[in-house]
This record gives sequence, structure tokens and C-alpha cells, in this order.
Amino acid sequence: MMDTPAYLNAVVGQTNTLAQWAADNDPTTPVPTCPEWNLGDLVDHIGATQLMVAVLVGERLTDPSSAFEAYSPAPSDSALWHDWLDTMTSRGYWENVAGFAEAMSGTGQTFRFRASDTDGDWIARREEDRIVLAHGPGATAESAGPGADVTVEGPAVELMLVISRRRPLASARSLVVDGDRALIEHWIDHMDWVAA
Repeated sequence: MMDTPAYLNAVVGQTNTLAQWAADNDPTTPVPTCPEWNLGDLVDHIGATQLMVAVLVGERLTDPSSAFEAYSPAPSDSALWHDWLDTMTSRGYWENVAGFAEAMSGTGQTFRFRASDTDGDWIARREEDRIVLAHGPGATAESAGPGADVTVEGPAVELMLVISRRRPLASARSLVVDGDRALIEHWIDHMDWVAA
């Protein structure tokens, strides 16, 4: 029987495989194992499912049906990236991953992630007891506090691959880092969502 870390490893491994496939193919590419679906449909479906799980865990909901309210169709490369940040900045992740809170506790350091192939920014701020996340077309550095200490910009899938530590930041040539590079490197070093 698989234990929790093994299940998490399996989810991460399969998500990374899908992310790589999504990065290398057009959203209209047919999915061989789902003949009536294309890649955009699959990314939307899996991203929505993972988002609902993140909402259930992060908000400690007891009624699974309420998580469906968080779903909105978004067949784009940003679906998985959006779910990844929501999960890794959730209260549940902060409280349950050994060493994460200690490593990521901060004094207001602000990160701006900008996906160049979709609308909106994701702004994160490290606080003493949590990471505050704001996203959407209206998100600005000010919505998470003073101006961002570091901004990382590039395609959504490339952002996710770097944050998930599947691709080293130095190898992500399509990403532009503006600001405190050491700060984003610290973030990446500690944003591994698989519990040890």
C-alpha cells in the first residue's frame, strides 16, 4: 500500500510529464488515450481537478461539492501553473510540509511571476506565518505589498517547470529575472511540494 509521500510523488511525476508534453506541443494536439480530447482539454481537466483538491486541502473544506465553485474552464497553458502556485502557497502546505514554514517565513519579501502567454500576474509575499498570493488580470505588486523584490517573466509552462524544480532556472532561457536573483533561487530551493 502506498503512503502519502508516495502518492504525492506519483502525482508530481505525472503532472511533470504532462507539463513537458504541454510545453512541447500545440494545444490542439490530439490526446492518443482520449481520442475525442485535445491537449488543451486535458490540461484544463487536470488543472481544474488539481485546483479543486488544492481548495479542499488549503481551505480545509468538509464539503467536496463546494470546491467545484472554484472551477472555471481555462484551456490554456496557464491552468497547471495557476493550480501549482495555489497549492504551494496554501495554508495546508505551509502547515504540513516539514521545514517549509521555517524556510519560507519572511518579512515581506515580494515575488512577481508574470506569464507572458496569458493575462495577469501572480504576486506572492513572504510573511512570518504564511505566503500571501494574489493573481488575476488586476493583480499588481501593490496588491501584495510594496513593489516586488524580484520579477520572473516568461511562458506559463516554463515558469511551472522552474518552480517545480524540473528545469533549472539557469537553463530556462525564455525566462527573464529582474531584481534579487538570490531571492528567487531561495524560493525555488524550498518550493518542492513533495514531502520528504
